[in-house]
Amino acid sequence: MDFLESKLPSKRSKILLGVSDLNLARMIGKQLELKVSSEENILELMRGVRMHFAEFLSDFGEEDVLQAQLGLGHSFSRNKIT
Repeated sequence: MDFLESKLPSKRSKILLGVSDLNLARMIGKQLELKVSSEENILELMRGVRMHFAEFLSDFGEEDVLQAQLGLGHSFSRNKIT
């Protein structure tokens, strides 16, 4: 939560945060008093970002991007919120 609090502006009334996990979205919304959505359009947007991730980071090679995704996946699995 500290990360989100440090990155979000102090005026949060106009912010809608998209989160893929419904339970996590509820927790974030409750603790930060923030509008959070995990509707289908948010999930579709996240799928699109994952699909075109390498194109967004065109300065890096495809192997670098795959290695970063693998590292992120391992990190997430070690620190998974239950």
